Amino acid sequence: MKASSENVGDHRERVESRNCANGAGQPPPAAGRRAFTLLEVMIAVTIFFVALGAILAVLTRGLAAARGLQISGPDAGMLAAEFSVSTNQLHDGKAEHGDFGQAYPDYTWERETYLIATNGLFEVDFFIFKKTPHGPELYDALSTWMYKPESPRGPVSRPAFAPRERGGLEER
Repeated sequence: MKASSENVGDHRERVESRNCANGAGQPPPAAGRRAFTLLEVMIAVTIFFVALGAILAVLTRGLAAARGLQISGPDAGMLAAEFSVSTNQLHDGKAEHGDFGQAYPDYTWERETYLIATNGLFEVDFFIFKKTPHGPELYDALSTWMYKPESPRGPVSRPAFAPRERGGLEER
């Protein structure tokens, strides 16, 4: 038993001598353990917030782009594409109109067709109107040329590069 009490006493002396050598009366920090300095913490927080800001900027731009892609109403280009695929012949001076059914219940469309060259080149004007309490209001318009050589030929009603009359939209 004497040997074990000597070991305990030697250990106490070593600890006390370390405490006094330290000058603070505290044991020295354990090996491999150290605290972060204020500068290191501030750098880490800065890096975190810069990364967070970049992620939020990308997320915001992505949401804005997705919001811009949502179709709120019909597009005259969509109407022209559907018409060009579904029709093989055009007739000069023909005006048609309709609605979009349940897809866009508050919108109607009109289409006017004019022969502009004797080879089957037509100008087709598309108009989309939105129903409002004050009556129909022009929502979108598109004028395009369509080449349909199978269409019946007749005299040119609107030459391709002639000045246009300004009467169509004001009457509506």
